[in-house]
Amino acid sequence: MGFFKKSWRKLHKKAVQAYEDIAIPLWIDAGGEKPVDFKWVIQRVVKRLNPSMPAQEATRFVETNYDLFKTFNVYDEIASECRARNPQISDEGIKEVYEVLKRVYIEKMEEHNAFLTFIISRFIEPGVYNISRGTYFMKVAQGEAPKSSGVLRRASQIAIYKRARDAKEQD
Repeated sequence: MGFFKKSWRKLHKKAVQAYEDIAIPLWIDAGGEKPVDFKWVIQRVVKRLNPSMPAQEATRFVETNYDLFKTFNVYDEIASECRARNPQISDEGIKEVYEVLKRVYIEKMEEHNAFLTFIISRFIEPGVYNISRGTYFMKVAQGEAPKSSGVLRRASQIAIYKRARDAKEQD
């Protein structure tokens, strides 16, 4: 880790906060009744992380990366990180680590969180941030990334409660 390298945690937190700043008003405007178009929100997050990127390029960036995300196309990054941590790791060991991470991101995480993490990972440039892309995926999966404020989760819980209460009052 270089002393003058950028912190991946700051990048992660900035992107998550930008997502919440954009998504929460949209969700509230919709009355908490329908989910927010997370890809549209992430396009806006990409613009905040890279203000010089034209809007059409941000849209293409998100669409292209969504296709890669759906296949969790990061095997090489995970393999590189595994070998850096343990040079004697077998190919089967690497595949096992990759499959566990793939299950976490594709099956267990909420899609908008997993895809946002994938997009953040695309901004992690070797030598610029104090982490590799493979390490970033591992740290997020292990719960070591800065947490969101939880506002979206709490707002969702409030909306569910409100709908249940309203349904009960109508009965």
